[in-house]
Amino acid sequence: MSYFDITQGIIDYIEDNLHENIQLEVIAKRTNFSLMQVYRIFSIIMGMTLKEYIRRRRMSKALFDIKFSCEPIINVALKSGYSTHEAFSRAFKELFGVLPIEYRKGRNTIIPTSKPEIMKNFIHKASHEAAYRGLYEKKHIEVFFAVKPSMKLIGRVNREGLKPDVFYDYCIKSGIDNSFARITDILFCCGACLNKPNPYDMHMFCVATPIDYAGEIPDGLEAFDIQPSEYAVFQHTGYPMPDHGGVINSAWDAVSSFKPVEFGYKLNMDNAPVIEIDDDLGYFLLIPVRKIK
Repeated sequence: MSYFDITQGIIDYIEDNLHENIQLEVIAKRTNFSLMQVYRIFSIIMGMTLKEYIRRRRMSKALFDIKFSCEPIINVALKSGYSTHEAFSRAFKELFGVLPIEYRKGRNTIIPTSKPEIMKNFIHKASHEAAYRGLYEKKHIEVFFAVKPSMKLIGRVNREGLKPDVFYDYCIKSGIDNSFARITDILFCCGACLNKPNPYDMHMFCVATPIDYAGEIPDGLEAFDIQPSEYAVFQHTGYPMPDHGGVINSAWDAVSSFKPVEFGYKLNMDNAPVIEIDDDLGYFLLIPVRKIK
């Protein structure tokens, strides 16, 4: 068993028991390594200690309970592994730069002050989990129409049927960024559903290139030629990290109530993919449509 497999098994156990009394000795026993060896393996692969990982994951989830639920802060603290309100508040401010009571009142935007790139990933993951529970603020989504020319999508297909956020995490952990770096003429990075054999099937994490791209297709990635299409674009401008799940769910809510016929269009799902782009400019959800003749 590789160190990556061992680390993934540790993370799976933590995720299944995140709000329980996690026994680190149990984690070690499951791996057939000593506790000291588990500490070393985890820190080598993840770049942080096992205890730090657990603390940060719990705190990222607590962020959404504080912001979007009515649960008393002391209850959130206890669920996060803290015995007092004061200890929890100190830890919260250390990570996010603001006290939990201030964040609940909506006076501050969260900007992680401790290992921001790591916390960004944790917060994105927790925002999806919060959205699954209905803990998010409804966002205003702009809708407009745009034409995309033919293109080539190159990426990894989610053939295991994982949830989008889980699949994204898997792609990142398996080094897909290094694969993308070997592809030239990238137009943008995105998630896409190729709608084969059914709408929203064939989910993939990919990059788009010009249709005539003839360069390398890295191992483990697949390439698909996409026909030109017009799209209904559901868009939200750049947003703070904790709004990630809310923005995405609000966009899909807008899609569910969208009636293209009112604009002289019908869906074009047979010929073009659904595309999601999430970058510094904001979130863009592209639904393929074509004009009604």
